[in-house]
Amino acid sequence: MSNKTYLSRLKKELIPLIIISVITISSLVFFTYQDSVGTVAYAPEVPTVNIDISDEVTNFSQQCFIKFSPITYEDQRTGWANRYLAADIRRRNSDGGFSFELYQNEDLFHIRDDDDWLLLPQGKYLDSFRTKLAFEAYNRILNNTSNYRLPHSKLVEV
Repeated sequence: MSNKTYLSRLKKELIPLIIISVITISSLVFFTYQDSVGTVAYAPEVPTVNIDISDEVTNFSQQCFIKFSPITYEDQRTGWANRYLAADIRRRNSDGGFSFELYQNEDLFHIRDDDDWLLLPQGKYLDSFRTKLAFEAYNRILNNTSNYRLPHSKLVEV
């Protein structure tokens, strides 16, 4: 009798362990595969921003040319994609990013039609990423009234 209860108890403990192990291993395999092929579940590609400037970017406005290389077909068909746009650029002291003013209004990444833009750093400056996430969360939660909307943003590689 004790041998039967031991086997019964072993089955009850072993079955959940096997189920959890199968789910964990299959999830790891799935996400590793998604990461390697870059499909919809995880897309590591982000648009590229190239800044051509004669000197190092300083706190004072300098003339430059900025080229946006988007990855989506819809963005590649727009007027601002894959061509150099003239702008004035300067370094921002507060967060290590850049602010630039285009010489004409452009609807970059379908965010807004404007000439003033910010490039906030990624990597060691996690404040910029936190700010982006906070803006997106606020815009999704609140009504779509333009009076209360915060800036939209896009992750890019500079």
